[in-house]
Amino acid sequence: MQNNPQMMFTANGGEAASDTEGTFTGMLSLRGRENPLTLTVTLNKVADYPFGHKKQTVGIFARGSVLRSNFGMDCGVAKSASPPFGSRGGAGSGT
Repeated sequence: MQNNPQMMFTANGGEAASDTEGTFTGMLSLRGRENPLTLTVTLNKVADYPFGHKKQTVGIFARGSVLRSNFGMDCGVAKSASPPFGSRGGAGSGT
């Protein structure tokens, strides 16, 4: 963690499959490397955040998979392994 404290997904596109589901495409940055990633997303809720800033906030569930070896992490994992991961998060609208 000390040498590589952040991982960042930067979306560069998206497509809605319905009112509550779709995909985001973009780049995942990790350990100084960038690779393309597609996330399947589900909208959980849009509401004013009940704590702190009180701004409208969007909550989503995102799911995707990565090859750790694409980011130089192959110790103890088969290079063909591609375990899925999921993330629940929210982002303020800034309004």
